[in-house]
Amino acid sequence: QSGPFIDIFGDVLLSLEMVDETHAQVHQHYTNEALSGKKVVGLYFSADWCGPCKQFTPDLVNFYNKMNSRRGKQNEFEIVWISRCRTVDDFGQYFTQMNWLALPPNEAMGQRGQLLGDK
Repeated sequence: QSGPFIDIFGDVLLSLEMVDETHAQVHQHYTNEALSGKKVVGLYFSADWCGPCKQFTPDLVNFYNKMNSRRGKQNEFEIVWISRCRTVDDFGQYFTQMNWLALPPNEAMGQRGQLLGDK
């Protein structure tokens, strides 16, 4: 893989599938495949410890769903969550409230996440 999405996000992005009300399965996706055909990719910097973020996330979920259900324009919009959570467990808990892609927590909490946040 190569290209601008790889330069920004790295090789892999994650999605989360809720198996039932208390269990989730994390899936890995090659970045270029996951973002193929997307006309707009938004970056969402958020953390479980941020009150305003937690209040905004449900509104963003509604917006995301609305954007991706428009007739003739389905799935042209994607969000990549750049977690600012402090632990992997916090990341996992907060990710259950989202239905878009995420930078893996080790990347988001590491140098790549810091560099993206500084831009």
